[in-house]
Amino acid sequence: SVRKEGLFLIRSLSNLSERLTNPTYTRSAHVKDALEILIPLLSGDEGMTHKVKEVQGVSVGALLRIVKAASRLVAPHLPMLVTGLLSAMSTLEPQAFSYMQFHTSSIDLTEEQLERLRIQAVANSPLQEA
Repeated sequence: SVRKEGLFLIRSLSNLSERLTNPTYTRSAHVKDALEILIPLLSGDEGMTHKVKEVQGVSVGALLRIVKAASRLVAPHLPMLVTGLLSAMSTLEPQAFSYMQFHTSSIDLTEEQLERLRIQAVANSPLQEA
């Protein structure tokens, strides 16, 4: 199916991107060039804050691997990364939290308990790794 082939393509591009941003395999100058393209793409509306959840998930995973691979070469992109990660945290938050926020009294949940649940969800999020 098209979806299956699309996922295969995404995995292949993700692996290639990880390799291109790893100074072990690629010269630093080329890593910097790749980061100039990949960081804005993955941390923006085409990536982590995209409206399709699958795109968000793939983008977060790819970005985490790229950040690990590129290590210190990511430093010039930290402002964009932090902004993207903060946006992604709110975008990736389960919709159930929004629902529960407006219905805390009807589901016997205090606002403090809801905030603790939110904090716990963020602490267990793959974004914490970044």
